[in-house]
Amino acid sequence: MDVVIYGGAVNREVPIPLPFDKLLRAPLSEIMRWTKGSVDWELFSPRPGLYAQLRGLSAVIRKKLPELRYAEDGGLDAGGRPIFIGSGLPQTGRAGLNCSGFAEWVADGLYRPLSGNFLDPARLKEKHIELRENGFNAAIEEKYEPYFGLDWTRNIARALADASSPSRSHGILESDVRLSPFALYGGDAEAGNGGPLYESYPAYQEGVGYEIRGLKSILYLLAMREPGNLYLASLNRLDKTGIRRHDHVAVLVPYFRESGEFRVDVFESASETSIGALMARAPRDFVHLVRVAADSSFDPPPLR
Repeated sequence: MDVVIYGGAVNREVPIPLPFDKLLRAPLSEIMRWTKGSVDWELFSPRPGLYAQLRGLSAVIRKKLPELRYAEDGGLDAGGRPIFIGSGLPQTGRAGLNCSGFAEWVADGLYRPLSGNFLDPARLKEKHIELRENGFNAAIEEKYEPYFGLDWTRNIARALADASSPSRSHGILESDVRLSPFALYGGDAEAGNGGPLYESYPAYQEGVGYEIRGLKSILYLLAMREPGNLYLASLNRLDKTGIRRHDHVAVLVPYFRESGEFRVDVFESASETSIGALMARAPRDFVHLVRVAADSSFDPPPLR
């Protein structure tokens, strides 16, 4: 028996001590009993009550989206005023947010109730050169900022962790998601013999993340094992210059509805999209995730 969750093979070729004709007539409860030592069946028994804060947070974001708009390089300063992230200068005309600024806006809704302050974009832009992979090129870093989204999301997660638990400082890597969820991915393809057609799925890569095609499966596993977290995603893609860049940021909210249905709400650049659309854009590119705890006091600021 294979156990596959949204394409990710979490169990492969689990033996079942029963002839196939009897297996066909066996109730699922018996199959679960025979395989309980090999399969984590708790992954299929969500407790929807654990996700009430996430459902509420997502509903607040959705309600406030009509008040927002997109603006290239748009963000908020430490006083909650619209600025251009790159220069720090005030926005003129109708204010807006880009993908990074929108993630900051969501994070401000968690940070301000904890600290009484807004996040400081100057600190969110802090570069972590010490974490760069071998072959780091200072000229490329300066010109193209290939790690901007990675640093931005990590800095947000650390700031929120510091505000939530001020008794200690938190490492910049502390909120990174690093689980190894599965080694094979099947998607919807089927082999000629009627069985799933699997391909190798790469493990987490430091500073890069996971192949995007496995994102929904990973978020399901995270939602079951770490209920109550949302995730800031930094998409890592090859651009037309041949440089791999963290060039886009999204907010992912995985939860179970009260009915038990799994759902991932996706917000990016001051709008709501979908997990399917996000995965379809570049399934073989990568996404890096940092975890952020939801809170019932979530209250994002107005865009002035």
